[in-house]
Amino acid sequence: MGTGTSFKVLFSVDESVENAPANANEDRLAVHDWRGGGTILIVDDEETVRTVSRAMVSHMGFKVLTAADGREAISSLRQSADEVVCVLLDLYMPHMDGERAFHEMVKIKPDIRIILSSGINMLDTANRFAAKRPVGYLQKPYDLEELKQVLMTTLDGESIEANDL
Repeated sequence: MGTGTSFKVLFSVDESVENAPANANEDRLAVHDWRGGGTILIVDDEETVRTVSRAMVSHMGFKVLTAADGREAISSLRQSADEVVCVLLDLYMPHMDGERAFHEMVKIKPDIRIILSSGINMLDTANRFAAKRPVGYLQKPYDLEELKQVLMTTLDGESIEANDL
């Protein structure tokens, strides 16, 4: 008796929590509780991304249209331009890529809000959209809270500039 092993465990302090503003929890709750309205067009050539994104966007209260490439997206937007409040647009797809689809969508509906989405670094992509900047950027893979934050910002009228990335 009187023998054994003792352990001393040290954890680092998460200073971001200690230094967080007093209203940080309220801000997180506001994002968590946010609900949208209208129709979102999700354009991505990966079926899994379309399916998961559709579920997330539906969960936030939006109606959803999907398209597997730029051509389908243009067709959907032409048919439903009055309903679509925002487009979540993948950049790299077959048949018609996101860059070309972006420019065609702006011709159809000049005030369309487009969020670019890609697994490739968005900073490298932002310069290709100098004439009319997208209202948001979303780096893949993204989760529900990231998508919700970008949609909140986009639909509340604030743009996310490339240097905010």
